[in-house]
Amino acid sequence: MFAGRIKAFSMADKIKMQGLRVLVTGSSGFIGAALIESLIRQNATVLGIDIRKPMYRNHFSVWKKVDILDRDALLKAAESFSPTHVIHLAARTDLGLGETVDGFKVNTEGVRNVLEVCRRTRSVKMVLFTSTILIFKAGYIPETEFDYCPNTPYGESKVVGEKIVREVAKGAEFTWCIVRPTSIWGPGYGSHYVKFFKMVSRGIYLHPGTAENRVVYGYLGNCVYQIETIMTSSSEKVHGRVFYLGDYWATNIREWVKQIQLEIGKGRLITLPGFLAKAAALCGDMLWHIGWKKVPFNSFRLKNMSTDRLIDTTKTKELVGRLPFTQEQGVSETIEWLRAGKN
Repeated sequence: MFAGRIKAFSMADKIKMQGLRVLVTGSSGFIGAALIESLIRQNATVLGIDIRKPMYRNHFSVWKKVDILDRDALLKAAESFSPTHVIHLAARTDLGLGETVDGFKVNTEGVRNVLEVCRRTRSVKMVLFTSTILIFKAGYIPETEFDYCPNTPYGESKVVGEKIVREVAKGAEFTWCIVRPTSIWGPGYGSHYVKFFKMVSRGIYLHPGTAENRVVYGYLGNCVYQIETIMTSSSEKVHGRVFYLGDYWATNIREWVKQIQLEIGKGRLITLPGFLAKAAALCGDMLWHIGWKKVPFNSFRLKNMSTDRLIDTTKTKELVGRLPFTQEQGVSETIEWLRAGKN
């Protein structure tokens, strides 16, 4: 069973899901699994498709192995299920440093396949396409929703994906929108932040220099709630729009670490002097160039850890309203997950 609590569901929540048939691509991923769990708990009719098996036993009954690069198999799954809503989460999500965008076909051709299948499946009323904030580099503030500045092959592939959405969905009979998750964290398999929480809990996290950067993160439970609220909103409120999925506040990473340590009940923030942080990053760069592609620290990561990433979530807040979880509750949930030995 999924260990993290998503939110307490009211009868009104469950009523909103009545009559909806929700197809989720990438259902075995970090966000996908949490969304599937939430929909199951609300008694929604749901089908998850992914090339990977579910991580949770109770998800197998609503899962089908389908590769979105196989358009025929995808169409067959969609037509047999007859979804009213499609949440497209499937993607290759590593940064692909040193590669080209050609290696991210699931993020480009896969998007086109999903769109074409949705156009051919008459039951589809709404489609949410998931992009990313990495369509622009850390520190870059976009002026419009069409303003892109990626600095990784992954980010480039998502730019291509967004352009495909606008191109192919134009004139489609279904409602569509694009959602851009911020850095999503919380309990669950596949979270990029599990390692971060473990490092903090073990007292081995080293904060680089005097960095006081602020980042808009998103707690998993809030992210799922935002997706579901957008999904059940009227067409005139969401059609053709872009929404950022994330919390409505900026987090100072140094203070976040202290919050995690306080919840754990031990540890103290250890600061790595700036010159040592730069030296460690350069060592990581050299290791990466000689073949260690999973080096934990390099100049790219140092820049990300010391640069503000502020996202305007105003449009999402206006539509979704109050979020169900505070950051403190999210930290508590994640630590509870780790203590249970789930990851």
